[in-house]
Amino acid sequence: MTSIKEKQKQNWKRWYYKNRKEYLAKERNYERKHILDIYHLGKKIRLIGNKRQYPKDQKCEVCKTERKLLAYHHWNDKDISKGIWCCVYCHAMCELVDRKLYLQYLKIKEEINNGR
Repeated sequence: MTSIKEKQKQNWKRWYYKNRKEYLAKERNYERKHILDIYHLGKKIRLIGNKRQYPKDQKCEVCKTERKLLAYHHWNDKDISKGIWCCVYCHAMCELVDRKLYLQYLKIKEEINNGR
């Protein structure tokens, strides 16, 4: 005889294989709206909350270019609703600005222009 848990597991498997495309699409949509994966000291950390709404026109909020896929850049780990949707290029720029690496770039650029 099979237990109730085993029957539930079998029913779940049957349902999943029958409906997996829709299930995975809903799961991806949920993750896009509510989950943010960040990396800190080489470890993946999953933040759960409410991101700002994905732009309906699928345009980067920084450069206004239409893209198929936008990245979510946030600056407050305690409140992930404070962030922007941007293309990969602008996301890289946002990271550099947040880390203040642009100051290092400007310093090197000035040294080169001054012949040092």
